[in-house]
Amino acid sequence: RPIPLTHAVTPRERDELATWLPGQEIQIIPDAIDLEAMDALWAHAGEGMSPQVDEPYLLFLGRLHPVKGIELLISAFAQALAGANSKFRLLIAGPESDPAYAAQLKSLVRLSGVEGQVTFLGPVFGPQEKFSLYRHAWAFCAPSQTEVMGLVNLEAASAEAPVVTTHETGLCGWEDGGGLLVHPRVEELSRALQQVFSWSESERQDRGQKLRQLVERRYSWQAVGPQWLELYAGLAGY
Repeated sequence: RPIPLTHAVTPRERDELATWLPGQEIQIIPDAIDLEAMDALWAHAGEGMSPQVDEPYLLFLGRLHPVKGIELLISAFAQALAGANSKFRLLIAGPESDPAYAAQLKSLVRLSGVEGQVTFLGPVFGPQEKFSLYRHAWAFCAPSQTEVMGLVNLEAASAEAPVVTTHETGLCGWEDGGGLLVHPRVEELSRALQQVFSWSESERQDRGQKLRQLVERRYSWQAVGPQWLELYAGLAGY
């Protein structure tokens, strides 16, 4: 007989599945990140690999696709700069998986008057290069329109980068851990970026450390692995 159980990654996904599978038992076990592997990469992401950017920068890293909300980030960044310290930069790293969208983003940068503050880095292939970008970022920003969870957020947090992302990721306890959650709207994201710009160095570091600790407690394999073992043990006795 079939096992009456479905797996969900986040409470948000569970709630969506519940509408399609009424009465079905749904077990939440989040995606996990291998922190030992992340730490090994972080240890080798030395100062010599840091981006050639003198100013503090916000980082987006991922494929350039409409679902990632990068146009929202550019517009919110330009809006936040208008009433804040202009020393900040925005680095956008990732492959142009949708060339038309990538062209739209570059046009938006020009029209927003922030060409001097926004840089498109293109694809980042080496893991050490990627983690160097995380490590030196003032904050990581991923305003996804929809996302099961977004492992890139966990990667950035593992490098102690404060992370601004959306409620649509389904991440739990993110704000308690020092991160920021917004809905994918320009005005809301702009207010969050103004807050990011106002952080002192000590507050930024504190938020990054707290977010790393949250990942250790909730999203590391050390935390998630036992949940899978318990689930499998239960299924074996079903």
